[in-house]
Amino acid sequence: MTEGVLQRQSPLALHRQIRNILRSNIRSGLLKPGDVTSEQELATEFGVSRITIRAALARLAREGLVVRVPGRGTFIADLHKLEPQSALTSFSENMLALGKRPGHRTLAVGETVATTESAEVLQLEPGDPVLHIERLLLADDVPTALMTARLPPWVYGPMRGLFTAAELDRTSLYELLENKLGIDLWLAGETVEAQRAGGDGKHLDVGPEDLLLVVERRTTNRHGQIVEFTRLRYRADLYRYQTRLYRHGSLPVAPSHD
Repeated sequence: MTEGVLQRQSPLALHRQIRNILRSNIRSGLLKPGDVTSEQELATEFGVSRITIRAALARLAREGLVVRVPGRGTFIADLHKLEPQSALTSFSENMLALGKRPGHRTLAVGETVATTESAEVLQLEPGDPVLHIERLLLADDVPTALMTARLPPWVYGPMRGLFTAAELDRTSLYELLENKLGIDLWLAGETVEAQRAGGDGKHLDVGPEDLLLVVERRTTNRHGQIVEFTRLRYRADLYRYQTRLYRHGSLPVAPSHD
């Protein structure tokens, strides 16, 4: 149930009033992350048509306050899902900072050959060996992201036995690289784009037409060597991206990754 009354004599359109009521209820915490409803339930509650409800929800979805899943309903989004991007951190560290319990489920791990794309990023030749890792990343046991990582031979070769599904299931990749291999992670470049889930949807409990936030990361050590080429595909309803931007002359000292 929501709190708020429509003013039917108001010049403000009904769908705008409903949008304002729902927005207020979400921000006050009356409607909580994960709460689910449907167009029909809201239409009945407010005494309006589903077309009116659809117009209100469309704007709230664009604002990131709700997530509409065809056939399942409308979910209230988690407003505390922002990951601030000012330091090089792992998924596990980000989830712990948000008060969530991180988890990992390894889908595949093994040596394969570098594609043209991964060879270029990893400074290898196409066909050179690389370690391929696929993992499902969880937050409070909820499937949140799919990770595909490729590591060059100099990273995994000396300790190939560490990269097993059992080991990867119980630890962060960055923890493994830093604490077990002694690799000094230093700098990362990223690109971010939106893509349809497609076949990845089955792992993330979303439909093939739902949007994922896709982050590609290239990480180097202090000496400029490429350590990883990783693609993270996040559920857009559970994850947002936040950055800090500085004007000329105001850039702070870059934080180290301890």
